[in-house]
Amino acid sequence: MGGSQREVVKGLSRICEFVDFRGPWGYAFPMVLFGGRVGLSALVLIGCSAFSCARGASQPLSREEAWKRVKSELAISEASPFKVYAAKVEMPGGAKIAIWGGTVTVPDELSQAWFFFVDKAPEANWEHACAYVFVDGSGGQVIVLEAKRPPDRLDQLEMIFPEKT
Repeated sequence: MGGSQREVVKGLSRICEFVDFRGPWGYAFPMVLFGGRVGLSALVLIGCSAFSCARGASQPLSREEAWKRVKSELAISEASPFKVYAAKVEMPGGAKIAIWGGTVTVPDELSQAWFFFVDKAPEANWEHACAYVFVDGSGGQVIVLEAKRPPDRLDQLEMIFPEKT
């Protein structure tokens, strides 16, 4: 939040109470209460400035939002021949993923990460190009580790691309 926005919020906090309302998509909506009534003009003023900054301030990233970042990072389109698998829950930094003949480690700099496995040649026998992709669950940083071997337990991941029809 910029300096002037911070001053506005600080000034308004002296005369009203702020309550975060978590909407259906997980965004925190600041509500301004004046004696039990929502102040519309204050809500618009605070909502516009605070909501636009809220996503940058370590809001949790959903798996769907993380998947959008993976598609962008790897230029995955409907025409891509890849198969993409995703973990159903976030994994902590430092966690080990067993792969054929070794392990892949979730990067330590990510406290929590969404894990995606990208099979770049699904019709070929192994060993071929694939990638282990980790998306920071709070900041959205994407880390791609190129590899040639799949995870041992591919059956524990959900195939998310191509979409089943």
